[in-house]
Amino acid sequence: MLRSGSCNTSEMARNMAHDTKEGFKANDMRIYRYLQNPEFQVDDKLWRNHINMVFDAMLERALIKKGMRIPIKIDFTSSTDNFLILCASVNFNARNVTLYCSMRLYPKKAKQMDQKKMEEAFLKALHHILSTKYRYIIIADRGFGNQRFARICGKLGFDYLLRINDNLGLKVNDQKTNLEDFAGSEFDIEAEVTNWKETHRFVGCTKEKEYWVMFTSLKDDRQKLAGLYSQRFGIEKHFYDQKSGGFNIEASKIRKYDRFKRLYFIVCMSQFFTVLVGEFLSVNNHPLKKKYPVHISLILVCSGWDVKLFEGFSKDA
Repeated sequence: MLRSGSCNTSEMARNMAHDTKEGFKANDMRIYRYLQNPEFQVDDKLWRNHINMVFDAMLERALIKKGMRIPIKIDFTSSTDNFLILCASVNFNARNVTLYCSMRLYPKKAKQMDQKKMEEAFLKALHHILSTKYRYIIIADRGFGNQRFARICGKLGFDYLLRINDNLGLKVNDQKTNLEDFAGSEFDIEAEVTNWKETHRFVGCTKEKEYWVMFTSLKDDRQKLAGLYSQRFGIEKHFYDQKSGGFNIEASKIRKYDRFKRLYFIVCMSQFFTVLVGEFLSVNNHPLKKKYPVHISLILVCSGWDVKLFEGFSKDA
């Protein structure tokens, strides 16, 4: 998948010849059997190992440290009209990488799928597989900005920063008002939501000409919250890299749920390794170049590039 830059099985089969020394049909059958293999289960154990691998790489690069709060972006995407995917991602330098995903067959008619149950099950599963060494902040757009989603986050011990529609009745200092009365201005208030019978913190933030109204469990100042929420847009680029800007999941002709779920997990891993290779190439003082030159050729196996390009780093390389 890394060599072909595509999740199209035909493209992958052609590029597998580099390793297998076999023809297209034999390689295509290898992929078919691999994606059919019942021992390849995208389960909690697999996701937990994937998360540990991502966090270990982030620790090595001092992107995280034990005890810190890690922002997790959550959003929906889809593969054409076949699969609905709910994804959690984290920043890895300039890109986002997948932490965990859940998917369903794309609903073809109303009430075919309960989105509320999917979101709750997703958050519970995410909480179950995440490391307890860190704290987490769930960051999400207006589709998740409601009382129900915030309550689930709170029960699971997640902090949250959620964008919200501004048509919400409030009570501020015993005076009834509406959230939209504050919209367009910089504000930071504690208010009771009339319908919810709960008090929440609401903020209006501006960053680089963008304006957002949010509610949150965090105590950080408004400027810090604006910076945190601006990270949410990294998940949009993440989906772009999985689609037309990268591995092109929508070009896959796989329609069977189990096979596509396995393929999508491989896309998530390939995307992570692509980010690692990209970081290696772009950072001049990368620790791997200075301390572990003998491993450079191993990274290049994933990239498909010629090792001769990097002979200048050391004699070992």
